[in-house]
Amino acid sequence: MKKFKISVYNWLMVCFTLFCVLSAEASDKEVSWYAHGGVGWGMGWYTSSDIENELPNDYTIANLSLSGFGLLAHVGYRNLIQIEYDLWSTSAHSLMGDVVDFDDTGIPIREELDMKYKSSEYLIKINPFYFFSEDKPWYIVFGIGAPEFKSKKDGQKFSGSSTIFGLEYLRSTKNLSGAYGIKYSKITFDPTEFYSINYSKDISSNYILLYFTLAAGFGI
Repeated sequence: MKKFKISVYNWLMVCFTLFCVLSAEASDKEVSWYAHGGVGWGMGWYTSSDIENELPNDYTIANLSLSGFGLLAHVGYRNLIQIEYDLWSTSAHSLMGDVVDFDDTGIPIREELDMKYKSSEYLIKINPFYFFSEDKPWYIVFGIGAPEFKSKKDGQKFSGSSTIFGLEYLRSTKNLSGAYGIKYSKITFDPTEFYSINYSKDISSNYILLYFTLAAGFGI
């Protein structure tokens, strides 16, 4: 129930952010430079066959999470370019094991290890349409990240680096900016030991985030 409540809250905020973005009537004529800080909401899709292949008892990763939350800070120039730092996390990417019981309705109950995906990211966003139309604020996103896939039980984790690509629709004024977009992270975790399982080689993972952000600050 707790996870459900968190997801409902996140998606109510998504709707609010989307309303702010779509109702904005800003153009690059209204602002030159700006600096904003804010928050984000979204859903994540995480996969890693390299992790799953070494896990016992047919453990698999719960790929989808609706409880994504982020903090961000960025500086930008008109509708042309933006540089941003993000800190994103999504819960509920549990490792799911064998069926251990059934509930009253017959749904199987599986062994579960709660995991959390977290990533700090440095991004640059460029609008290739800037010189053709002021009203098409679609940005191509590039970046690097430092991701973790971490047990919420005792902190054991995978950590490494990522390369990020994405597409974002962004509206900005002097004091407010809002965006929605999608990012793909190609992740390489370092060799590690995880609950006595020895991962002796680099671990490949993939992460997709559908997100919405809202930020406030100042501009000139």
